[in-house]
Amino acid sequence: LGLGRVGEGAAVALGRCAGGRVDGVRYADAGSNKLVLVGLSRRVVCSEGRPHVVLGGDPGGDQLDLPLNEATADLSALLPEAMARPRSRAVWTGEALLVAVPLGAEVALHRYQCEYGEFVRTSAF
Repeated sequence: LGLGRVGEGAAVALGRCAGGRVDGVRYADAGSNKLVLVGLSRRVVCSEGRPHVVLGGDPGGDQLDLPLNEATADLSALLPEAMARPRSRAVWTGEALLVAVPLGAEVALHRYQCEYGEFVRTSAF
């Protein structure tokens, strides 16, 4: 599915396995620190008015909580497929998540933000 930067000096690689399961590995400290997440779920939640990407593995297992603070590119692999379908591109501007979604020969731009404690689509188009 792709790679995503998850903080200073860390990245996560996500892949689709047999049966459609999504697994991931977080690499930090030049690859010497690995965290394997099996059966990965991807969601975006709001905490104190700021969005966090939450990558979770098996129930009761490890999860990563990635706050979106500074502007960040290349987020599409970390987002739920309902939000960022294959071939989508996503960036956090520091104020909103912008997701470019291919629709045939055109591209739709969706904007998401935290409103009243929920992460919602705020674009009118």
